[in-house]
Amino acid sequence: MKVLVTSYPSLSHLMPMMPLCWALRAAGHEVLVACPPDFTDAARSVAINAIGVGAPRWPQERASRGTGEKSWERISFPLEFSSERGTAEVRVFEGFLATEAALPACLEYGEYLQVAHDWGADLLLHDPFDPVARLVGAVLGLPVVMHRFGLDPTPGPFAERTLELLRMPALLLGLADAPGSTLIVDPCPPSLQLPDVPPGHLVRYVPFNGAGDAPSWSLRRSGRRRICVCIGRTLGGIIPSIIRRTIEATSGLDGVELIVAAAPETREHLGEVGADVRILESFPMQLVLPSCDLCVHQGGAGTGLTASALGVPQLVFPQMGPDQFGFGSNLAEQGAGINLPTAEEQSDIGLIRSSAAAILSDESYRAAAEKLRAEIESAPSPGSLVPVLEELVLNGR
Repeated sequence: MKVLVTSYPSLSHLMPMMPLCWALRAAGHEVLVACPPDFTDAARSVAINAIGVGAPRWPQERASRGTGEKSWERISFPLEFSSERGTAEVRVFEGFLATEAALPACLEYGEYLQVAHDWGADLLLHDPFDPVARLVGAVLGLPVVMHRFGLDPTPGPFAERTLELLRMPALLLGLADAPGSTLIVDPCPPSLQLPDVPPGHLVRYVPFNGAGDAPSWSLRRSGRRRICVCIGRTLGGIIPSIIRRTIEATSGLDGVELIVAAAPETREHLGEVGADVRILESFPMQLVLPSCDLCVHQGGAGTGLTASALGVPQLVFPQMGPDQFGFGSNLAEQGAGINLPTAEEQSDIGLIRSSAAAILSDESYRAAAEKLRAEIESAPSPGSLVPVLEELVLNGR
């Protein structure tokens, strides 16, 4: 069968689908990513074929340039968050994300529809932030599979805004309403998933953060305890300040070395760092985390689930969206790390230092992290999902 993949133009959304795409290829099926033309190189970088569709819209480029084009940059981070998703800032932010994700689908669905028709797609695979596959699948009568990237933040304001935006193109296409997906694939372990998401087909999270060269030191443990810091790229200018505070806090710990995974544009703003700090630019996390004793991050699905799958305790500084706050909270509830969700906590150098020291010295965090690792490893592999998708296609013919 031919599987057409659509994704919000961000590697953090595309990469979680890659293990399933590789399993499909290994089973003899064809896979093609349809994405904005400025994202095709990024898609090919994770070993998948791609075709450019529509207008350039890779938000990563805007974040890297720091142009201030994002309307939500006026919102203070970390967001004020409640489990009911009731605060104004969270609703505004999620509404913005839905608009940026769904609006291109409203404007360019015809081009995606043409690609799917011309290529002869049998099945559509998409991430939650890119709903164009739902329109294309409904028109062509194809099964549509949504693949979560981790904790799913889309129920609530995001889903409501997406439905609003999709209704008009759905009506123009002769559909009664905005269509949904046939099947949901969920790579997030149940103990970490948000409580209000629709149930999905559980699949094992397989760590993949891109390809890269592994320096020999990253494959073995040193005589010191190793902390890895990875805050991501989508937060723009606030990333360097978070990393600098973490460097300052952990520099007072004996027998510790710090590894900072930073994008090149972030590295420029870090300034001088001590001899105990290694800077890795655009480095695959799954190569270095196995030798680490602690991972410090913002609660993003890629870093958080990779650390969880490798049994590494975590210190979380959530910044935006229910998925980051939910990850930090649920991880702490499982005992596999510490969550610092407020601006006051994240600005307290002493608290950051004591939290890191507690995780490094208390073996209960490592034991809980290993339990979480076992939960992930017990889930069915991506390869086990291939017959399920084949059956969807056969039943639709």
